[in-house]
Amino acid sequence: SIMIQLNNITKKFGEKIVLNNLTLSIDSPGLYGLLGINGAGKTTTIKCICGLIDASGGSISRKLSPGEIGYMPEELALYKDMDILSNMSYFCDILGLKVERIIPEIIPLIHRFNLNRDLRVQVGKLSKGNIRKVQFLCTIMHKPTLLILDEPFSGLDPISTEIMIQEITKLKNRGVAILLSTHRIEQAERICDHIFMIHRGEIVVNAPIQEALISGKSPMMVEITTLVALDGIKGAHLQSHIGEVYTYWIHPFDINHTEIIGALQKRKIIGLKRSENSLNDIFIDTVTRRK
Repeated sequence: SIMIQLNNITKKFGEKIVLNNLTLSIDSPGLYGLLGINGAGKTTTIKCICGLIDASGGSISRKLSPGEIGYMPEELALYKDMDILSNMSYFCDILGLKVERIIPEIIPLIHRFNLNRDLRVQVGKLSKGNIRKVQFLCTIMHKPTLLILDEPFSGLDPISTEIMIQEITKLKNRGVAILLSTHRIEQAERICDHIFMIHRGEIVVNAPIQEALISGKSPMMVEITTLVALDGIKGAHLQSHIGEVYTYWIHPFDINHTEIIGALQKRKIIGLKRSENSLNDIFIDTVTRRK
């Protein structure tokens, strides 16, 4: 049975069209990846699903009560001046749960996330990664039927990411439907059963993972590390800039191949990652790799 159905959803902010006739449905347990670059419309889609913002057009059908949905936003949704336990207790109150019953159930996960010594530390004093872990705990406490995670791995170190992936997979195996947004194709490729690829507010791929990876319409992204800024190059999205090292995502959807390849050949490229996708193969194999 369908849990969530979005039919031809349009969302405008002023004149800007952020979602354009977007249709998707979640109808069974499993791990659904909402994949796209920053600014593609992932968070707006999620907020429409959760009823946090109203769509400008189209219809949304929810077969779940608000209490059956767990939503972990990308931005901070905890009280910074309260400690971890007080935050958890507050969310239990809102959800009508007894904190004395919930805490023992998630003690093993508190230990797995290495938060047991920080339970009385103010959230504002925690690292970004530890804040993500606390948000995850607060999101799953009430055992939602549909779990919506917006960039859940941002700020997590590799070990914590691995633990988070294991916990998300356990929830999926218990019959939870999970919608997970990410701009990292390798994460989606590894854990998702189904992909919704969003590009400029439209779903361009809606398919099981095996089909999604070979779809001709799939704007799979390439991660590229350079020693210079790729200013003004269409399709190059800066992900991080540390010292003299720049990391970009580039996706073939936007690329004028000869133009961008020429631009990259003239610059120092120190690293290149790609997903196994035919579109990327055309583009990347012709780039001169330079130390």
